Amino acid sequence: MADPAEAGARQGATEGGLNFEDERYVRIYTRKTVTTKLLGWDGRMCLHALLLEVDRAGILELEGLEPAEALAALADLPLEHARTGVAKLLERGVVTVHDRVLFVPNFIRAQEATQSDAQRQRESRARRAAAHRAGSLLDELVTERDDGSQGVTKSHAQSQHVTTGHSVLSRAVPANPAVLVGDRAQGRAPTATPADSEPAATETKLTTCPLDLLEKAESVGIVRDFVERYGVEPEQIRAGTREFVTHWTIGGGMGRRDANWFRKLRADLKFKCETPGKLKPIGELEHDAQTGGRQSRAAKSAKEAGAKAMALMREAQAIGGTK
Repeated sequence: MADPAEAGARQGATEGGLNFEDERYVRIYTRKTVTTKLLGWDGRMCLHALLLEVDRAGILELEGLEPAEALAALADLPLEHARTGVAKLLERGVVTVHDRVLFVPNFIRAQEATQSDAQRQRESRARRAAAHRAGSLLDELVTERDDGSQGVTKSHAQSQHVTTGHSVLSRAVPANPAVLVGDRAQGRAPTATPADSEPAATETKLTTCPLDLLEKAESVGIVRDFVERYGVEPEQIRAGTREFVTHWTIGGGMGRRDANWFRKLRADLKFKCETPGKLKPIGELEHDAQTGGRQSRAAKSAKEAGAKAMALMREAQAIGGTK
């Protein structure tokens, strides 16, 4: 799997964008305080612009100019707004002037602060949640694009093995409570999604749910994708898939037909992964596996009845039930 930073650097070099590996960045904290509110929009505008212009010590050389004039010239700000904003920054002590330089006293502290263990855990959970949301959006975008192009891709079915990549959205998630201006994009490397491997429908054909949908989902990478995306165990995804197949073959959805069971399965697994309590806990699955030989007579009878029903469904499909 390619490193996200390396992938971003290559993309930047190709498209003329920033090479995040080699760029300097600054932190801009998002929490609103009484001071930041009292600065007003012009004060905050000047502060954010100033943070991009000072050196690593938080110092801006004025070169004989007034602070507002220097900032307006460097940041291309209207002089009247720069004067108003810088005056508010000076009044509140956010910046000071010493020996012909403009100084941000808290700059080094803000840029070099380290997170507490508790905050790192919170940020880690927030990054995972952001990754899930971005991945879900990607799934929807890829599905919509694939659905829209199915009618004109029939002649390309033979070359699917050389077109395994859809672009994966990068996600820029701060590594701390600050929004990092110009920071490295925190994203997954571009990898093929299960939608890339799923057989493309060359014509609209409604079928009942295949009994071997789990095996097919494994072969095209759907199970692996959900495990990596949501950080769950493979057996949880397999159990969720078995529940899906059971519902649509011998349960309440028996006999229903659909044109794309992969897409339907992915939507169901996405819902289960993102809804607390919908996936069976791994401990419960392990317990079920360990106690499988000590089931009650009623449970065994129900299991045998289910197996017979599955066999009948398989036989019906074999003799034309899917036509």
